[in-house]
Amino acid sequence: MRALVTGATGFMGGRLTERLLERGDSVRILARRPEAATRLVALGATVAQGDLTDVASLERALADVDVVFHCAGLSADWAPRAEFERVNVDGAIAMARAAAHSKVSRFVHVSSTDVYGYPVVPCGDDGPTLDVGLPYNSSKLRGELGVRAVAAETGLSLTVIRPGTVWGPRAKDWGVEMSKLLATKDMMVVAGGHVSGGLVFIDNLVDAMVEAATRDEAKGRIYTVRDESKDTWRAYLDALADGLKLPRVSLSLPLWFALALGAVSEFFWKLLRAKSRPLVTRHAVYVLGRDQSYGIARAVAELGFTSRVSFAEGMQQTIAWLESPEGRAARGVKLSPQPEAPAPPSPRRS
Repeated sequence: MRALVTGATGFMGGRLTERLLERGDSVRILARRPEAATRLVALGATVAQGDLTDVASLERALADVDVVFHCAGLSADWAPRAEFERVNVDGAIAMARAAAHSKVSRFVHVSSTDVYGYPVVPCGDDGPTLDVGLPYNSSKLRGELGVRAVAAETGLSLTVIRPGTVWGPRAKDWGVEMSKLLATKDMMVVAGGHVSGGLVFIDNLVDAMVEAATRDEAKGRIYTVRDESKDTWRAYLDALADGLKLPRVSLSLPLWFALALGAVSEFFWKLLRAKSRPLVTRHAVYVLGRDQSYGIARAVAELGFTSRVSFAEGMQQTIAWLESPEGRAARGVKLSPQPEAPAPPSPRRS
């Protein structure tokens, strides 16, 4: 296929781009800073410089493109609401409108299971969505609804993917940041960490995304995607800590207390106009404390989804990357100095 990938300089879009290139597809990536895409260009991708808010740049990027994978988004638990709005709502709708105008054959929109609103009992693909007022949840839901409205209005061939917690090599939040918190003993779990994290290994998610772009039955459908094994946060964090030879998490807070602490932290951070993120956010508490084993029956039945990479294998790959020079640099771990090679013996005079 001739594909355009947005968000390719990030974790998810980057791995998707690699997979498409491995398949032999032609891949163009939309990037505000082309220099950030050097690694992908070396693999064979081309770059279209542009921004989701610049309609002219989107039209140029879409020239001769068959399929759009819209992976770009602000994925964070704390940032200005205006930025969430600009990227996750306005940017997604602008991209969908431009794609509809270019008459692409498929638009794969990456949403999130956060649109379900963190229910006490996890639902499936047709479960109700809920805006709970938190910036990420609210913006991802409104962005998805906006894209779906564009499709209904224009006939855009749309498929929506709602991934759970995406992890693997090069993951920032669930890899680099968590390893930093483990190293400083600042990581905590909620309710003992015994709920499913809705984890989906990056390669397994990419499998589903490629199928969503190539199967006729995926047109107009919404798919929740997480791994089949329903691994808990305790299992994930213990495996991460053991692999990196770091102490396991010992601090656990009840869900109600963690939510209250998050609300208080957010209030004072806003009051003080602090630029850093709060110590605890309600978003993080919901993700860590609510069961996210959402139903994936539709992805299994219609996309042939399966967790090709197991939890154990995925963790091995993740640890290997975190311990690589690139991963250690991302974690702020100083590389051990390499011993200098002994100097060659001086030539002796006879």
